[in-house]
Amino acid sequence: MTHTQSDYDPHTTFDTDLIDQTLASIHELSLGVRLHADNSELLKAHVLDINFDENWIFLSYPQAQSEQLGSLESNQLTISIIIDSNYVEMQLEDVITTSYKGIPALKAALPDHMLKIQRRNSFRIQPPPHQTPVCTIPLDQPVKLALFDISASGLSLIDPSLALSFEKDALLTGCILHLSDIDKIEIHLHVVRHHLQELATSKKIQRIGCAFVDLSRAQQQRIDFYINQQQRLLIAKEKGLM
Repeated sequence: MTHTQSDYDPHTTFDTDLIDQTLASIHELSLGVRLHADNSELLKAHVLDINFDENWIFLSYPQAQSEQLGSLESNQLTISIIIDSNYVEMQLEDVITTSYKGIPALKAALPDHMLKIQRRNSFRIQPPPHQTPVCTIPLDQPVKLALFDISASGLSLIDPSLALSFEKDALLTGCILHLSDIDKIEIHLHVVRHHLQELATSKKIQRIGCAFVDLSRAQQQRIDFYINQQQRLLIAKEKGLM
């Protein structure tokens, strides 16, 4: 049977090329996915391999859940992930427990449809404390502030000396985002919120939440690359690879 987009809700696609591209991106970026079986969540897993010719996907899974996976009633699993600011969900059929290169794994047929919903809020990451990006605000005396977190749509800054004072909805133009010593991007920021936060030491710092304004495609790609890079590093640490 041939499916069309209009047969189903607007968030569901049967475009196999798009589904395959999404799975390939998840695999290449080593992004973690959530496993759901029989309406229960089975923690985080990773795509080990995809065989598009034979229509199979291999997934790692938490060994602590092996008994539950071994007794699946429907031989179905749902995987979900937030990628590129979208919530993505796919249902896997014909799921079996197996091994892949000597480690426990799940094998399933590639999904034939995908749910994809644009999230209102982008996925945010907190940079590592030893490599925290900074943003220079071009005032009469330029102020350089560390990032608290960053997403595809904006960032928040830490102002420990309460150096900045402005109204909500202020526009900060010509800011320089230093993602690394060599990667610098000129950006414009729209201040959407700012508040004082009291630390355990009773010291007060200011948190400033900003949205990016009129990012070019190249700027967006560089920011997305940084976020994906930090995700990969976090996953590597979780897996004990670093």
